[in-house]
Amino acid sequence: MVPRRQVPVLAAALAMACGGLQPQPAVGGAPYRYLEDFADDLDPGGSFVEIGSDRGEGSTAWLHSFAARTGRDFFSVDFAPEGYENARRVCGSCAHRGLGEDFLSSEFRAVSRFGNISFAYLDNYDWIWAGEHPESYTMQFPAMMRDEEMSAYKLKMRKEYEAEGFELNNGRSQAAHLAQAKLVYSLCTARCIIIFDDTFQLGNGLYSGKGGAAMRFLLADERFEVVTQSSIEQPSYNGFVVVRRLPGTSPPTDNENEEAATGGDGGGEEAERAPVIIWKSPAPGAVVPCCKVTVSLAVRGAVNSLQHLVFFINHLERFRRAEWSNDEIGGQLEDTVSFDLPADGLPHTADGRRNVLLSAHMLSIKRLQVFANTSLHFDFARTDEL
Repeated sequence: MVPRRQVPVLAAALAMACGGLQPQPAVGGAPYRYLEDFADDLDPGGSFVEIGSDRGEGSTAWLHSFAARTGRDFFSVDFAPEGYENARRVCGSCAHRGLGEDFLSSEFRAVSRFGNISFAYLDNYDWIWAGEHPESYTMQFPAMMRDEEMSAYKLKMRKEYEAEGFELNNGRSQAAHLAQAKLVYSLCTARCIIIFDDTFQLGNGLYSGKGGAAMRFLLADERFEVVTQSSIEQPSYNGFVVVRRLPGTSPPTDNENEEAATGGDGGGEEAERAPVIIWKSPAPGAVVPCCKVTVSLAVRGAVNSLQHLVFFINHLERFRRAEWSNDEIGGQLEDTVSFDLPADGLPHTADGRRNVLLSAHMLSIKRLQVFANTSLHFDFARTDEL
């Protein structure tokens, strides 16, 4: 489980300025708490399972307490010593060390009082975000990143994965969550609930993040329905999805829907036109007066709902935009995105200025392909330079 990065007030302000965030019930960066909203709908009986034990969010303790209050047993599974020990301190024998897929296929029925699952929280096998590398949208990327390309936390996690004989990349993350989702489905009560963390909408019923391939499988043939999820305009690292089994569906066979692991490749379709991003202000390399600047860029030729602008400030995703008016300006279809960027909270450089890296890319949700990836630097001046 990845400790959730708290979204600053600035992020919400920027998203709202660009027509972004749809209101979501506040869960304090803890999507597992949505389970409380569906407490009355949970099937009687059935165990609770968490795959990806608590690394600081409090999920293991909260779910263990909720399960006890509702008369259910609870299991928390993690392959790594840190996650396992955290869970063991919280709930003792509820902690299991190993892969979630192995626990579900080989151990669960032997230890569960019920033999089936009424709720599963799937938040394991770390995801490398687009802010860390734009090609992370590609299923098999990255097979390996250089140490200097990774955040301190991701570097720590990569070494932890390697110590256990695993490779940290997004393809493996999605494959693990898909395998777990299939096993949970085979053990599911009639209306069981699954929550995926670090999973976000792309539009047109497509998802990416940890649960991207699993969502494709679960939504196929009306096996499950989405009951709540993060807004498509929210930063992807704030994404989550809650799904519930639909009545009358049958668990999959062993070889069914294996194609869900790979996603569509758009084979045979007409080539998709790449939109263009044009920076308007501030100018590249500018030193702007402290302590606020208006950022403006133009987007030409974006396709409504099918191509998303994803915007970053100092490598942290701030907002996404999927809807385009395509106003005709000078004979070309163009939208302008503008917002005020305050200097508050931005890090100081050695010379006392605040250095800013703005970056943006256009994502095709058909192909999970980044069409345009562009950036610029500028500095906020020191107050004594004004």
